[in-house]
Amino acid sequence: MSADNCVAISRWVEDPIKGDYTYRVAHCQAIENCDEDCKHSEEHRVSYFGKCKVFQDEKDALAEAVLIYEGLYVVEYGIQFLYFDVPFPKITKEQANDTLEHYWRGDPT
Repeated sequence: MSADNCVAISRWVEDPIKGDYTYRVAHCQAIENCDEDCKHSEEHRVSYFGKCKVFQDEKDALAEAVLIYEGLYVVEYGIQFLYFDVPFPKITKEQANDTLEHYWRGDPT
């Protein structure tokens, strides 16, 4: 059986002109749900990273990822970097999870 998990470091564009980014770190399963081609990818991104500490520096985010990684028994895909060329979505984690719950239950939208 596959764990299908990783510790993901996500990078978000805050100011594309200045090259300002923020970073969030989370232990995730099925991280491919964050892909643009996936239905509700924005909601998945918020579900995974919405309550995470926000880092201004990639090195600090990596240090956090290592701490999480070392505390896990099985990590199939190690530490992964996800680079999003957009700001972090402006919906709450609760809104994202509610949308995903209805989607996975098959409720009409």
